Formats: sequence, C-alpha cells, structure tokens
Amino acid sequence: MTHDDPLFPGFKDDPATCLAAAAHWQALCDRVLSASSRSGWQFRGPTRFGDGSLECEGNPIFDLLNEEQAKAVRLIQDEVTADRPPSVRAYMDVRGEDDSIRELVVRCELTERTAARVAELIEEWTKPETTPDEMRSRL
Repeated sequence: MTHDDPLFPGFKDDPATCLAAAAHWQALCDRVLSASSRSGWQFRGPTRFGDGSLECEGNPIFDLLNEEQAKAVRLIQDEVTADRPPSVRAYMDVRGEDDSIRELVVRCELTERTAARVAELIEEWTKPETTPDEMRSRL
C-alpha cells in the first residue's frame, strides 16, 4: 500500500464502508483536537434519511462545529479516480441562517497523504485565534 492508495473505496455505494470512512474522519479529528487540547467541537457523521438509511454522497462525509467560536469544518470526500492524482482542495465559506458560522470546507480523495494534509488544515482552523483571512492565506 502506498500513501496514495485510496482509503475506503466504494464508500458511496456501501453503507458499511461509508460508516467506516466517517469513523476514520472522526478518529482523525479527535486526534487533532486531543493533541492540542481543544474543546467545544461537536462531531457529526454522514446524514441519515428519515427511514434511517445513510446518505453517502460524501458531502459532507464528516462535519465539525464549535458554536461558541462560530466555526465549522465540512469534510467532503470524493472517490479516487485513475485520471488524476488524489488531492486536497479547501476554501472558506459561511453557513447558518444568518451566515454567522465561518466554515473551512475541505474536499479530497481520501488517502494517507491527503488525510495528513487535511489534519494540518483542521489543526490550524480549530485554533481559537485563527481568523478566516489567516486561514485563506494558508490554503
């Protein structure tokens, strides 16, 4: 296995794989937040429909929210494809009824290498003092 081999291929088509991918994201976020003693962040995994079935389109595959800091992280996972190497794309956005939550949106094809980069972005954004402008300069 290389650092660019896909993790959890087929997650969009298999609920068990989707849940495993979400658990991977939760463990990564928990490691990042625990290592830096950050608190107040709420985790949310894949969306469930009214009948209890999973919505595994990957947007979001996992989500973090800190209401006190008015910050969020939305993780979007895409399938790895043969036509381009796995990558991480990120941008700043807002959400909430009055656009009061500042959100780091990270989209990637999940591999060991891309997960490491996503962890770096989450580490930076979850610092209470990091502003959206500072985060934009690091993307």
